[in-house]
Amino acid sequence: MNRLIDSQQRFPLEQIESPILYVHNALLFPHGSMQIRHPRKEPAKNELVLIYHWKNPHELLFYSGCRFTVGVVLETYEKESQSWCDVKGLYTARLIKRSSLYRGIHRKESLPVSVNEEYQVDRLRKMAQQFVFLIDIPESDKLIYLMTFISKLSELTDFISHYFITVQTVRRSLYNERDIEKKADLLMRKLDEMIKEVHRKKGSA
Repeated sequence: MNRLIDSQQRFPLEQIESPILYVHNALLFPHGSMQIRHPRKEPAKNELVLIYHWKNPHELLFYSGCRFTVGVVLETYEKESQSWCDVKGLYTARLIKRSSLYRGIHRKESLPVSVNEEYQVDRLRKMAQQFVFLIDIPESDKLIYLMTFISKLSELTDFISHYFITVQTVRRSLYNERDIEKKADLLMRKLDEMIKEVHRKKGSA
């Protein structure tokens, strides 16, 4: 936490310096959690980190205009002689510049808001709950419980995108979509497809 305070004193409030963790071919959405392996000394517990998502080497060099997730380190540990940490996503940000390979200055993005916030949250939550009931996995009760406390559309779309959508191309489309209405509609269509697929499999079983 002291590192966060120090970084805020060195830069304006809208700019924060933090460690960078590079993640290949995976996305961490805000309000989601992820285990991250890294090849250097781990960041400190409770420290803010910028998750640098990359798919190809070009993205390692050029980050202008790219969106990244800033998260907080929940735990650090060793597993199979490698350093790992559990990170919970907090918000999306733009990387302003890298002060070194493993540190950078970022600016938090503002949260998009829907004019039909309450209606959109209600319909999206109900469809997500319907899907969870159908698949009936060990985490179902926990997912349903957590969704009942999410009242902002931006948070709910990120939560569902992280935990429900597995196809990487669709995840990227959702992650990069800034129009919250379009993002919610895309999620509704994907959930509808997934529900129909579950019904189809159960019907043919």
